[in-house]
Amino acid sequence: MLGRRTADGGYCFSRTPEWGVGESNAPDALVALESLRLLGVPAPAPEATGRWSRALHAPDGGYPNLTGGWAAVRALDLLGTDPDRSPGGWLRELAAR
Repeated sequence: MLGRRTADGGYCFSRTPEWGVGESNAPDALVALESLRLLGVPAPAPEATGRWSRALHAPDGGYPNLTGGWAAVRALDLLGTDPDRSPGGWLRELAAR
């Protein structure tokens, strides 16, 4: 898990730097944080991971997709912080579709 942490503060389980693969994503970050929590291991540099997670949402509070949005918001919750903007409007718009 800790070896899957990326320089930007996120996590990527398909991370293979020697192949140039290693883009952080919200679901992998959530899995890593939840696993660390279950093991009783503090997340390294939680402020960096929080910054990375908060940067995933758009100015309107939305996310590229529902899975990524849920994972980013839940990851922030595990880190004890909130998104900079509420995803409420975005979620209501999704529900209306």
